[in-house]
Amino acid sequence: MKNIYAIILGLLVWTGAVAQPFKGDVTITCNAVEERGEVLYLDLNIHIRRLAMNKCQSWTIIPELSASTLDTKRFPSVLINGKNKRQMYERKQKYNSESWQAKLPYQLVNVTKETDTTLRYIMEVPYEFWMDDASLIVRQILTSCADGQQLFTVNVAKHVTLEPKIPYEVNPQVALIEPEKELVKNRNIQAQAYLDFPVGRSVIVPDFRRNPEELSKIQMTLQGVQNDPDVVITGMFIEGYASPEGSYALNTRLSNERAQALLDYVANNFGINRNIIRASATPEDWDGLRLLVEDSSIPNRDEILAIIDSDLDPDVKEARIKRFPSYRTMLNEMFPQLRRSDYRVDFTVKDYSVAEAAVVIEKDPTMLSHYELFTLANTYELGSPEFDRVYDVIFRLFPDDEVSNINMATVMYMRGEYTGAKRRLEGIDNNAEALNTMGAILLLEGDIDAAADYFQRARALGSPNAQHNLDEVEAKRADNEKMERYRNR
Repeated sequence: MKNIYAIILGLLVWTGAVAQPFKGDVTITCNAVEERGEVLYLDLNIHIRRLAMNKCQSWTIIPELSASTLDTKRFPSVLINGKNKRQMYERKQKYNSESWQAKLPYQLVNVTKETDTTLRYIMEVPYEFWMDDASLIVRQILTSCADGQQLFTVNVAKHVTLEPKIPYEVNPQVALIEPEKELVKNRNIQAQAYLDFPVGRSVIVPDFRRNPEELSKIQMTLQGVQNDPDVVITGMFIEGYASPEGSYALNTRLSNERAQALLDYVANNFGINRNIIRASATPEDWDGLRLLVEDSSIPNRDEILAIIDSDLDPDVKEARIKRFPSYRTMLNEMFPQLRRSDYRVDFTVKDYSVAEAAVVIEKDPTMLSHYELFTLANTYELGSPEFDRVYDVIFRLFPDDEVSNINMATVMYMRGEYTGAKRRLEGIDNNAEALNTMGAILLLEGDIDAAADYFQRARALGSPNAQHNLDEVEAKRADNEKMERYRNR
C-alpha cells in the first residue's frame, strides 16, 4: 500500500524578527521501498503544489534508509527553489568549481505560479543484509530568504518490504558423447539347425524326419541376407555338435563329417560361395548337456553333474552316467537337443543417411551403427518420445559399450531417473562427461561438495560444461547462505 505523507509548508520561519509565511505544500507518496533480488528499490512520488513557498525560499528533500547510526544509506537529494533562490542557484552553478558541480541534487525543481509539479523519484542500490531491519525517513531542510534553516524528519516506511525467497534452482548442463563411426559395419546372424542323419551316416537326406523344416530355416535365413541390397555376405561358419552317446572317436568322426556335409549342402543349394564357408566340430557337447541337466529335476541330478564336471575320459563319463536310471530320460529328451549344427552368417552393411536410418530403425535397427542411431536421435527434440525411443534402441543394442552406458546415464538423468543413472556411471572415473553427469546428479540431490569434486575432475579432463556447473555450485552455496538468513528473519 502506498504511504502518503503531506508536508504542509504553512509554517513560520524566523529570519531576524520578521516572520515569513509559506503559501503552499509538498506531498510525498512512497510507492515502494523493497528488496528486489540483489538491489534495494526505492520509488517515491514528490508532488509540489504551485506556490509551495515564497520566491526567496528553498526546500531540500533527502531520503535516507537507516537501521542504526552505523548502518545508514543516504540517497541523492531533491532541491525545490522559489524564483529568487533559483536565480541564485543558477549563478553559483555557472561560476563555481567542479567540486560544487559534483554535489548537484538528484533533481532540481523550480516552483511556478501556474502549475503543480510531480517528480517521480526512483533509485536502485545494492542490497545489504542490514537493510532487512531498516526504515525509510525523509529529511527536509527548509531554507529561508536569509538562509536560516529548519530541519523536519518524516518516517515514510517503517520497514523494507522483503522479497519472498524461493531457493535457487540449479541448472547443471550435461552433454551426450558422440560415438565413433564404424569403419566397416560388420554384422552376423546366428542360428541352429537340428538335422537328422541315418544311424552312423553323415549324408544329409533332405526329406528325412525333421530335415525339410530345418533346411527350410537355413534357406530362409540365407535368403533374408542375400535379398537385402544393403548387405554383402562376407562369410559363413558352421559348428557341428554330437551327443555323448557312443564312443568319443566315433562322435569325433561323425561331427566333423556332418559339419562338412552341411557346408557342402549350403554351397550346392543356397548360392553361397564355398570359399567363404568354414566348418568345425565339437565331438560331444558336454557343456550343453550340463546346462540341460542342471536345469532339470531328474533323479541323481547332483551325482550326474559331478561326473560331467570331472576330468574323466569322455567314454568313462558316459559309462558311469549309464548306471543311473535317469540315463534313459537323458537319452530320449536331452541328447537329441545336443545333436545340432550352429551356424553364423557374416556380412557387412552399407552406411545410412539420417533419412534412411529413420526407415531402417522401423524394419531392423540392428543394421544401424551406434553413430547412425546417435545422429538420428539428435534430429528429435530432447526428451521427446521419438528421442527416447531411439535411445532405448541404442541401450538395447549396445549394453556393454562405455559410451552407450554414459549416454544412457545422461538420458536417464534428464528423465529424472537418478538412481539408475548413477548405477550406469559407477566405476567410470576417466571420462569427462561421465564425471560431469555424476556431478550434476549429486548437485540436484543437494550434495554440493561431492558435486564440486566431480565437476573439477570433469573440467580437468576437458568437459565443456564443467565450468558452468562449478559456477552453479558457487551460486547455490551463496543462495544457501541467504536462505539461512531468511529463515532466521
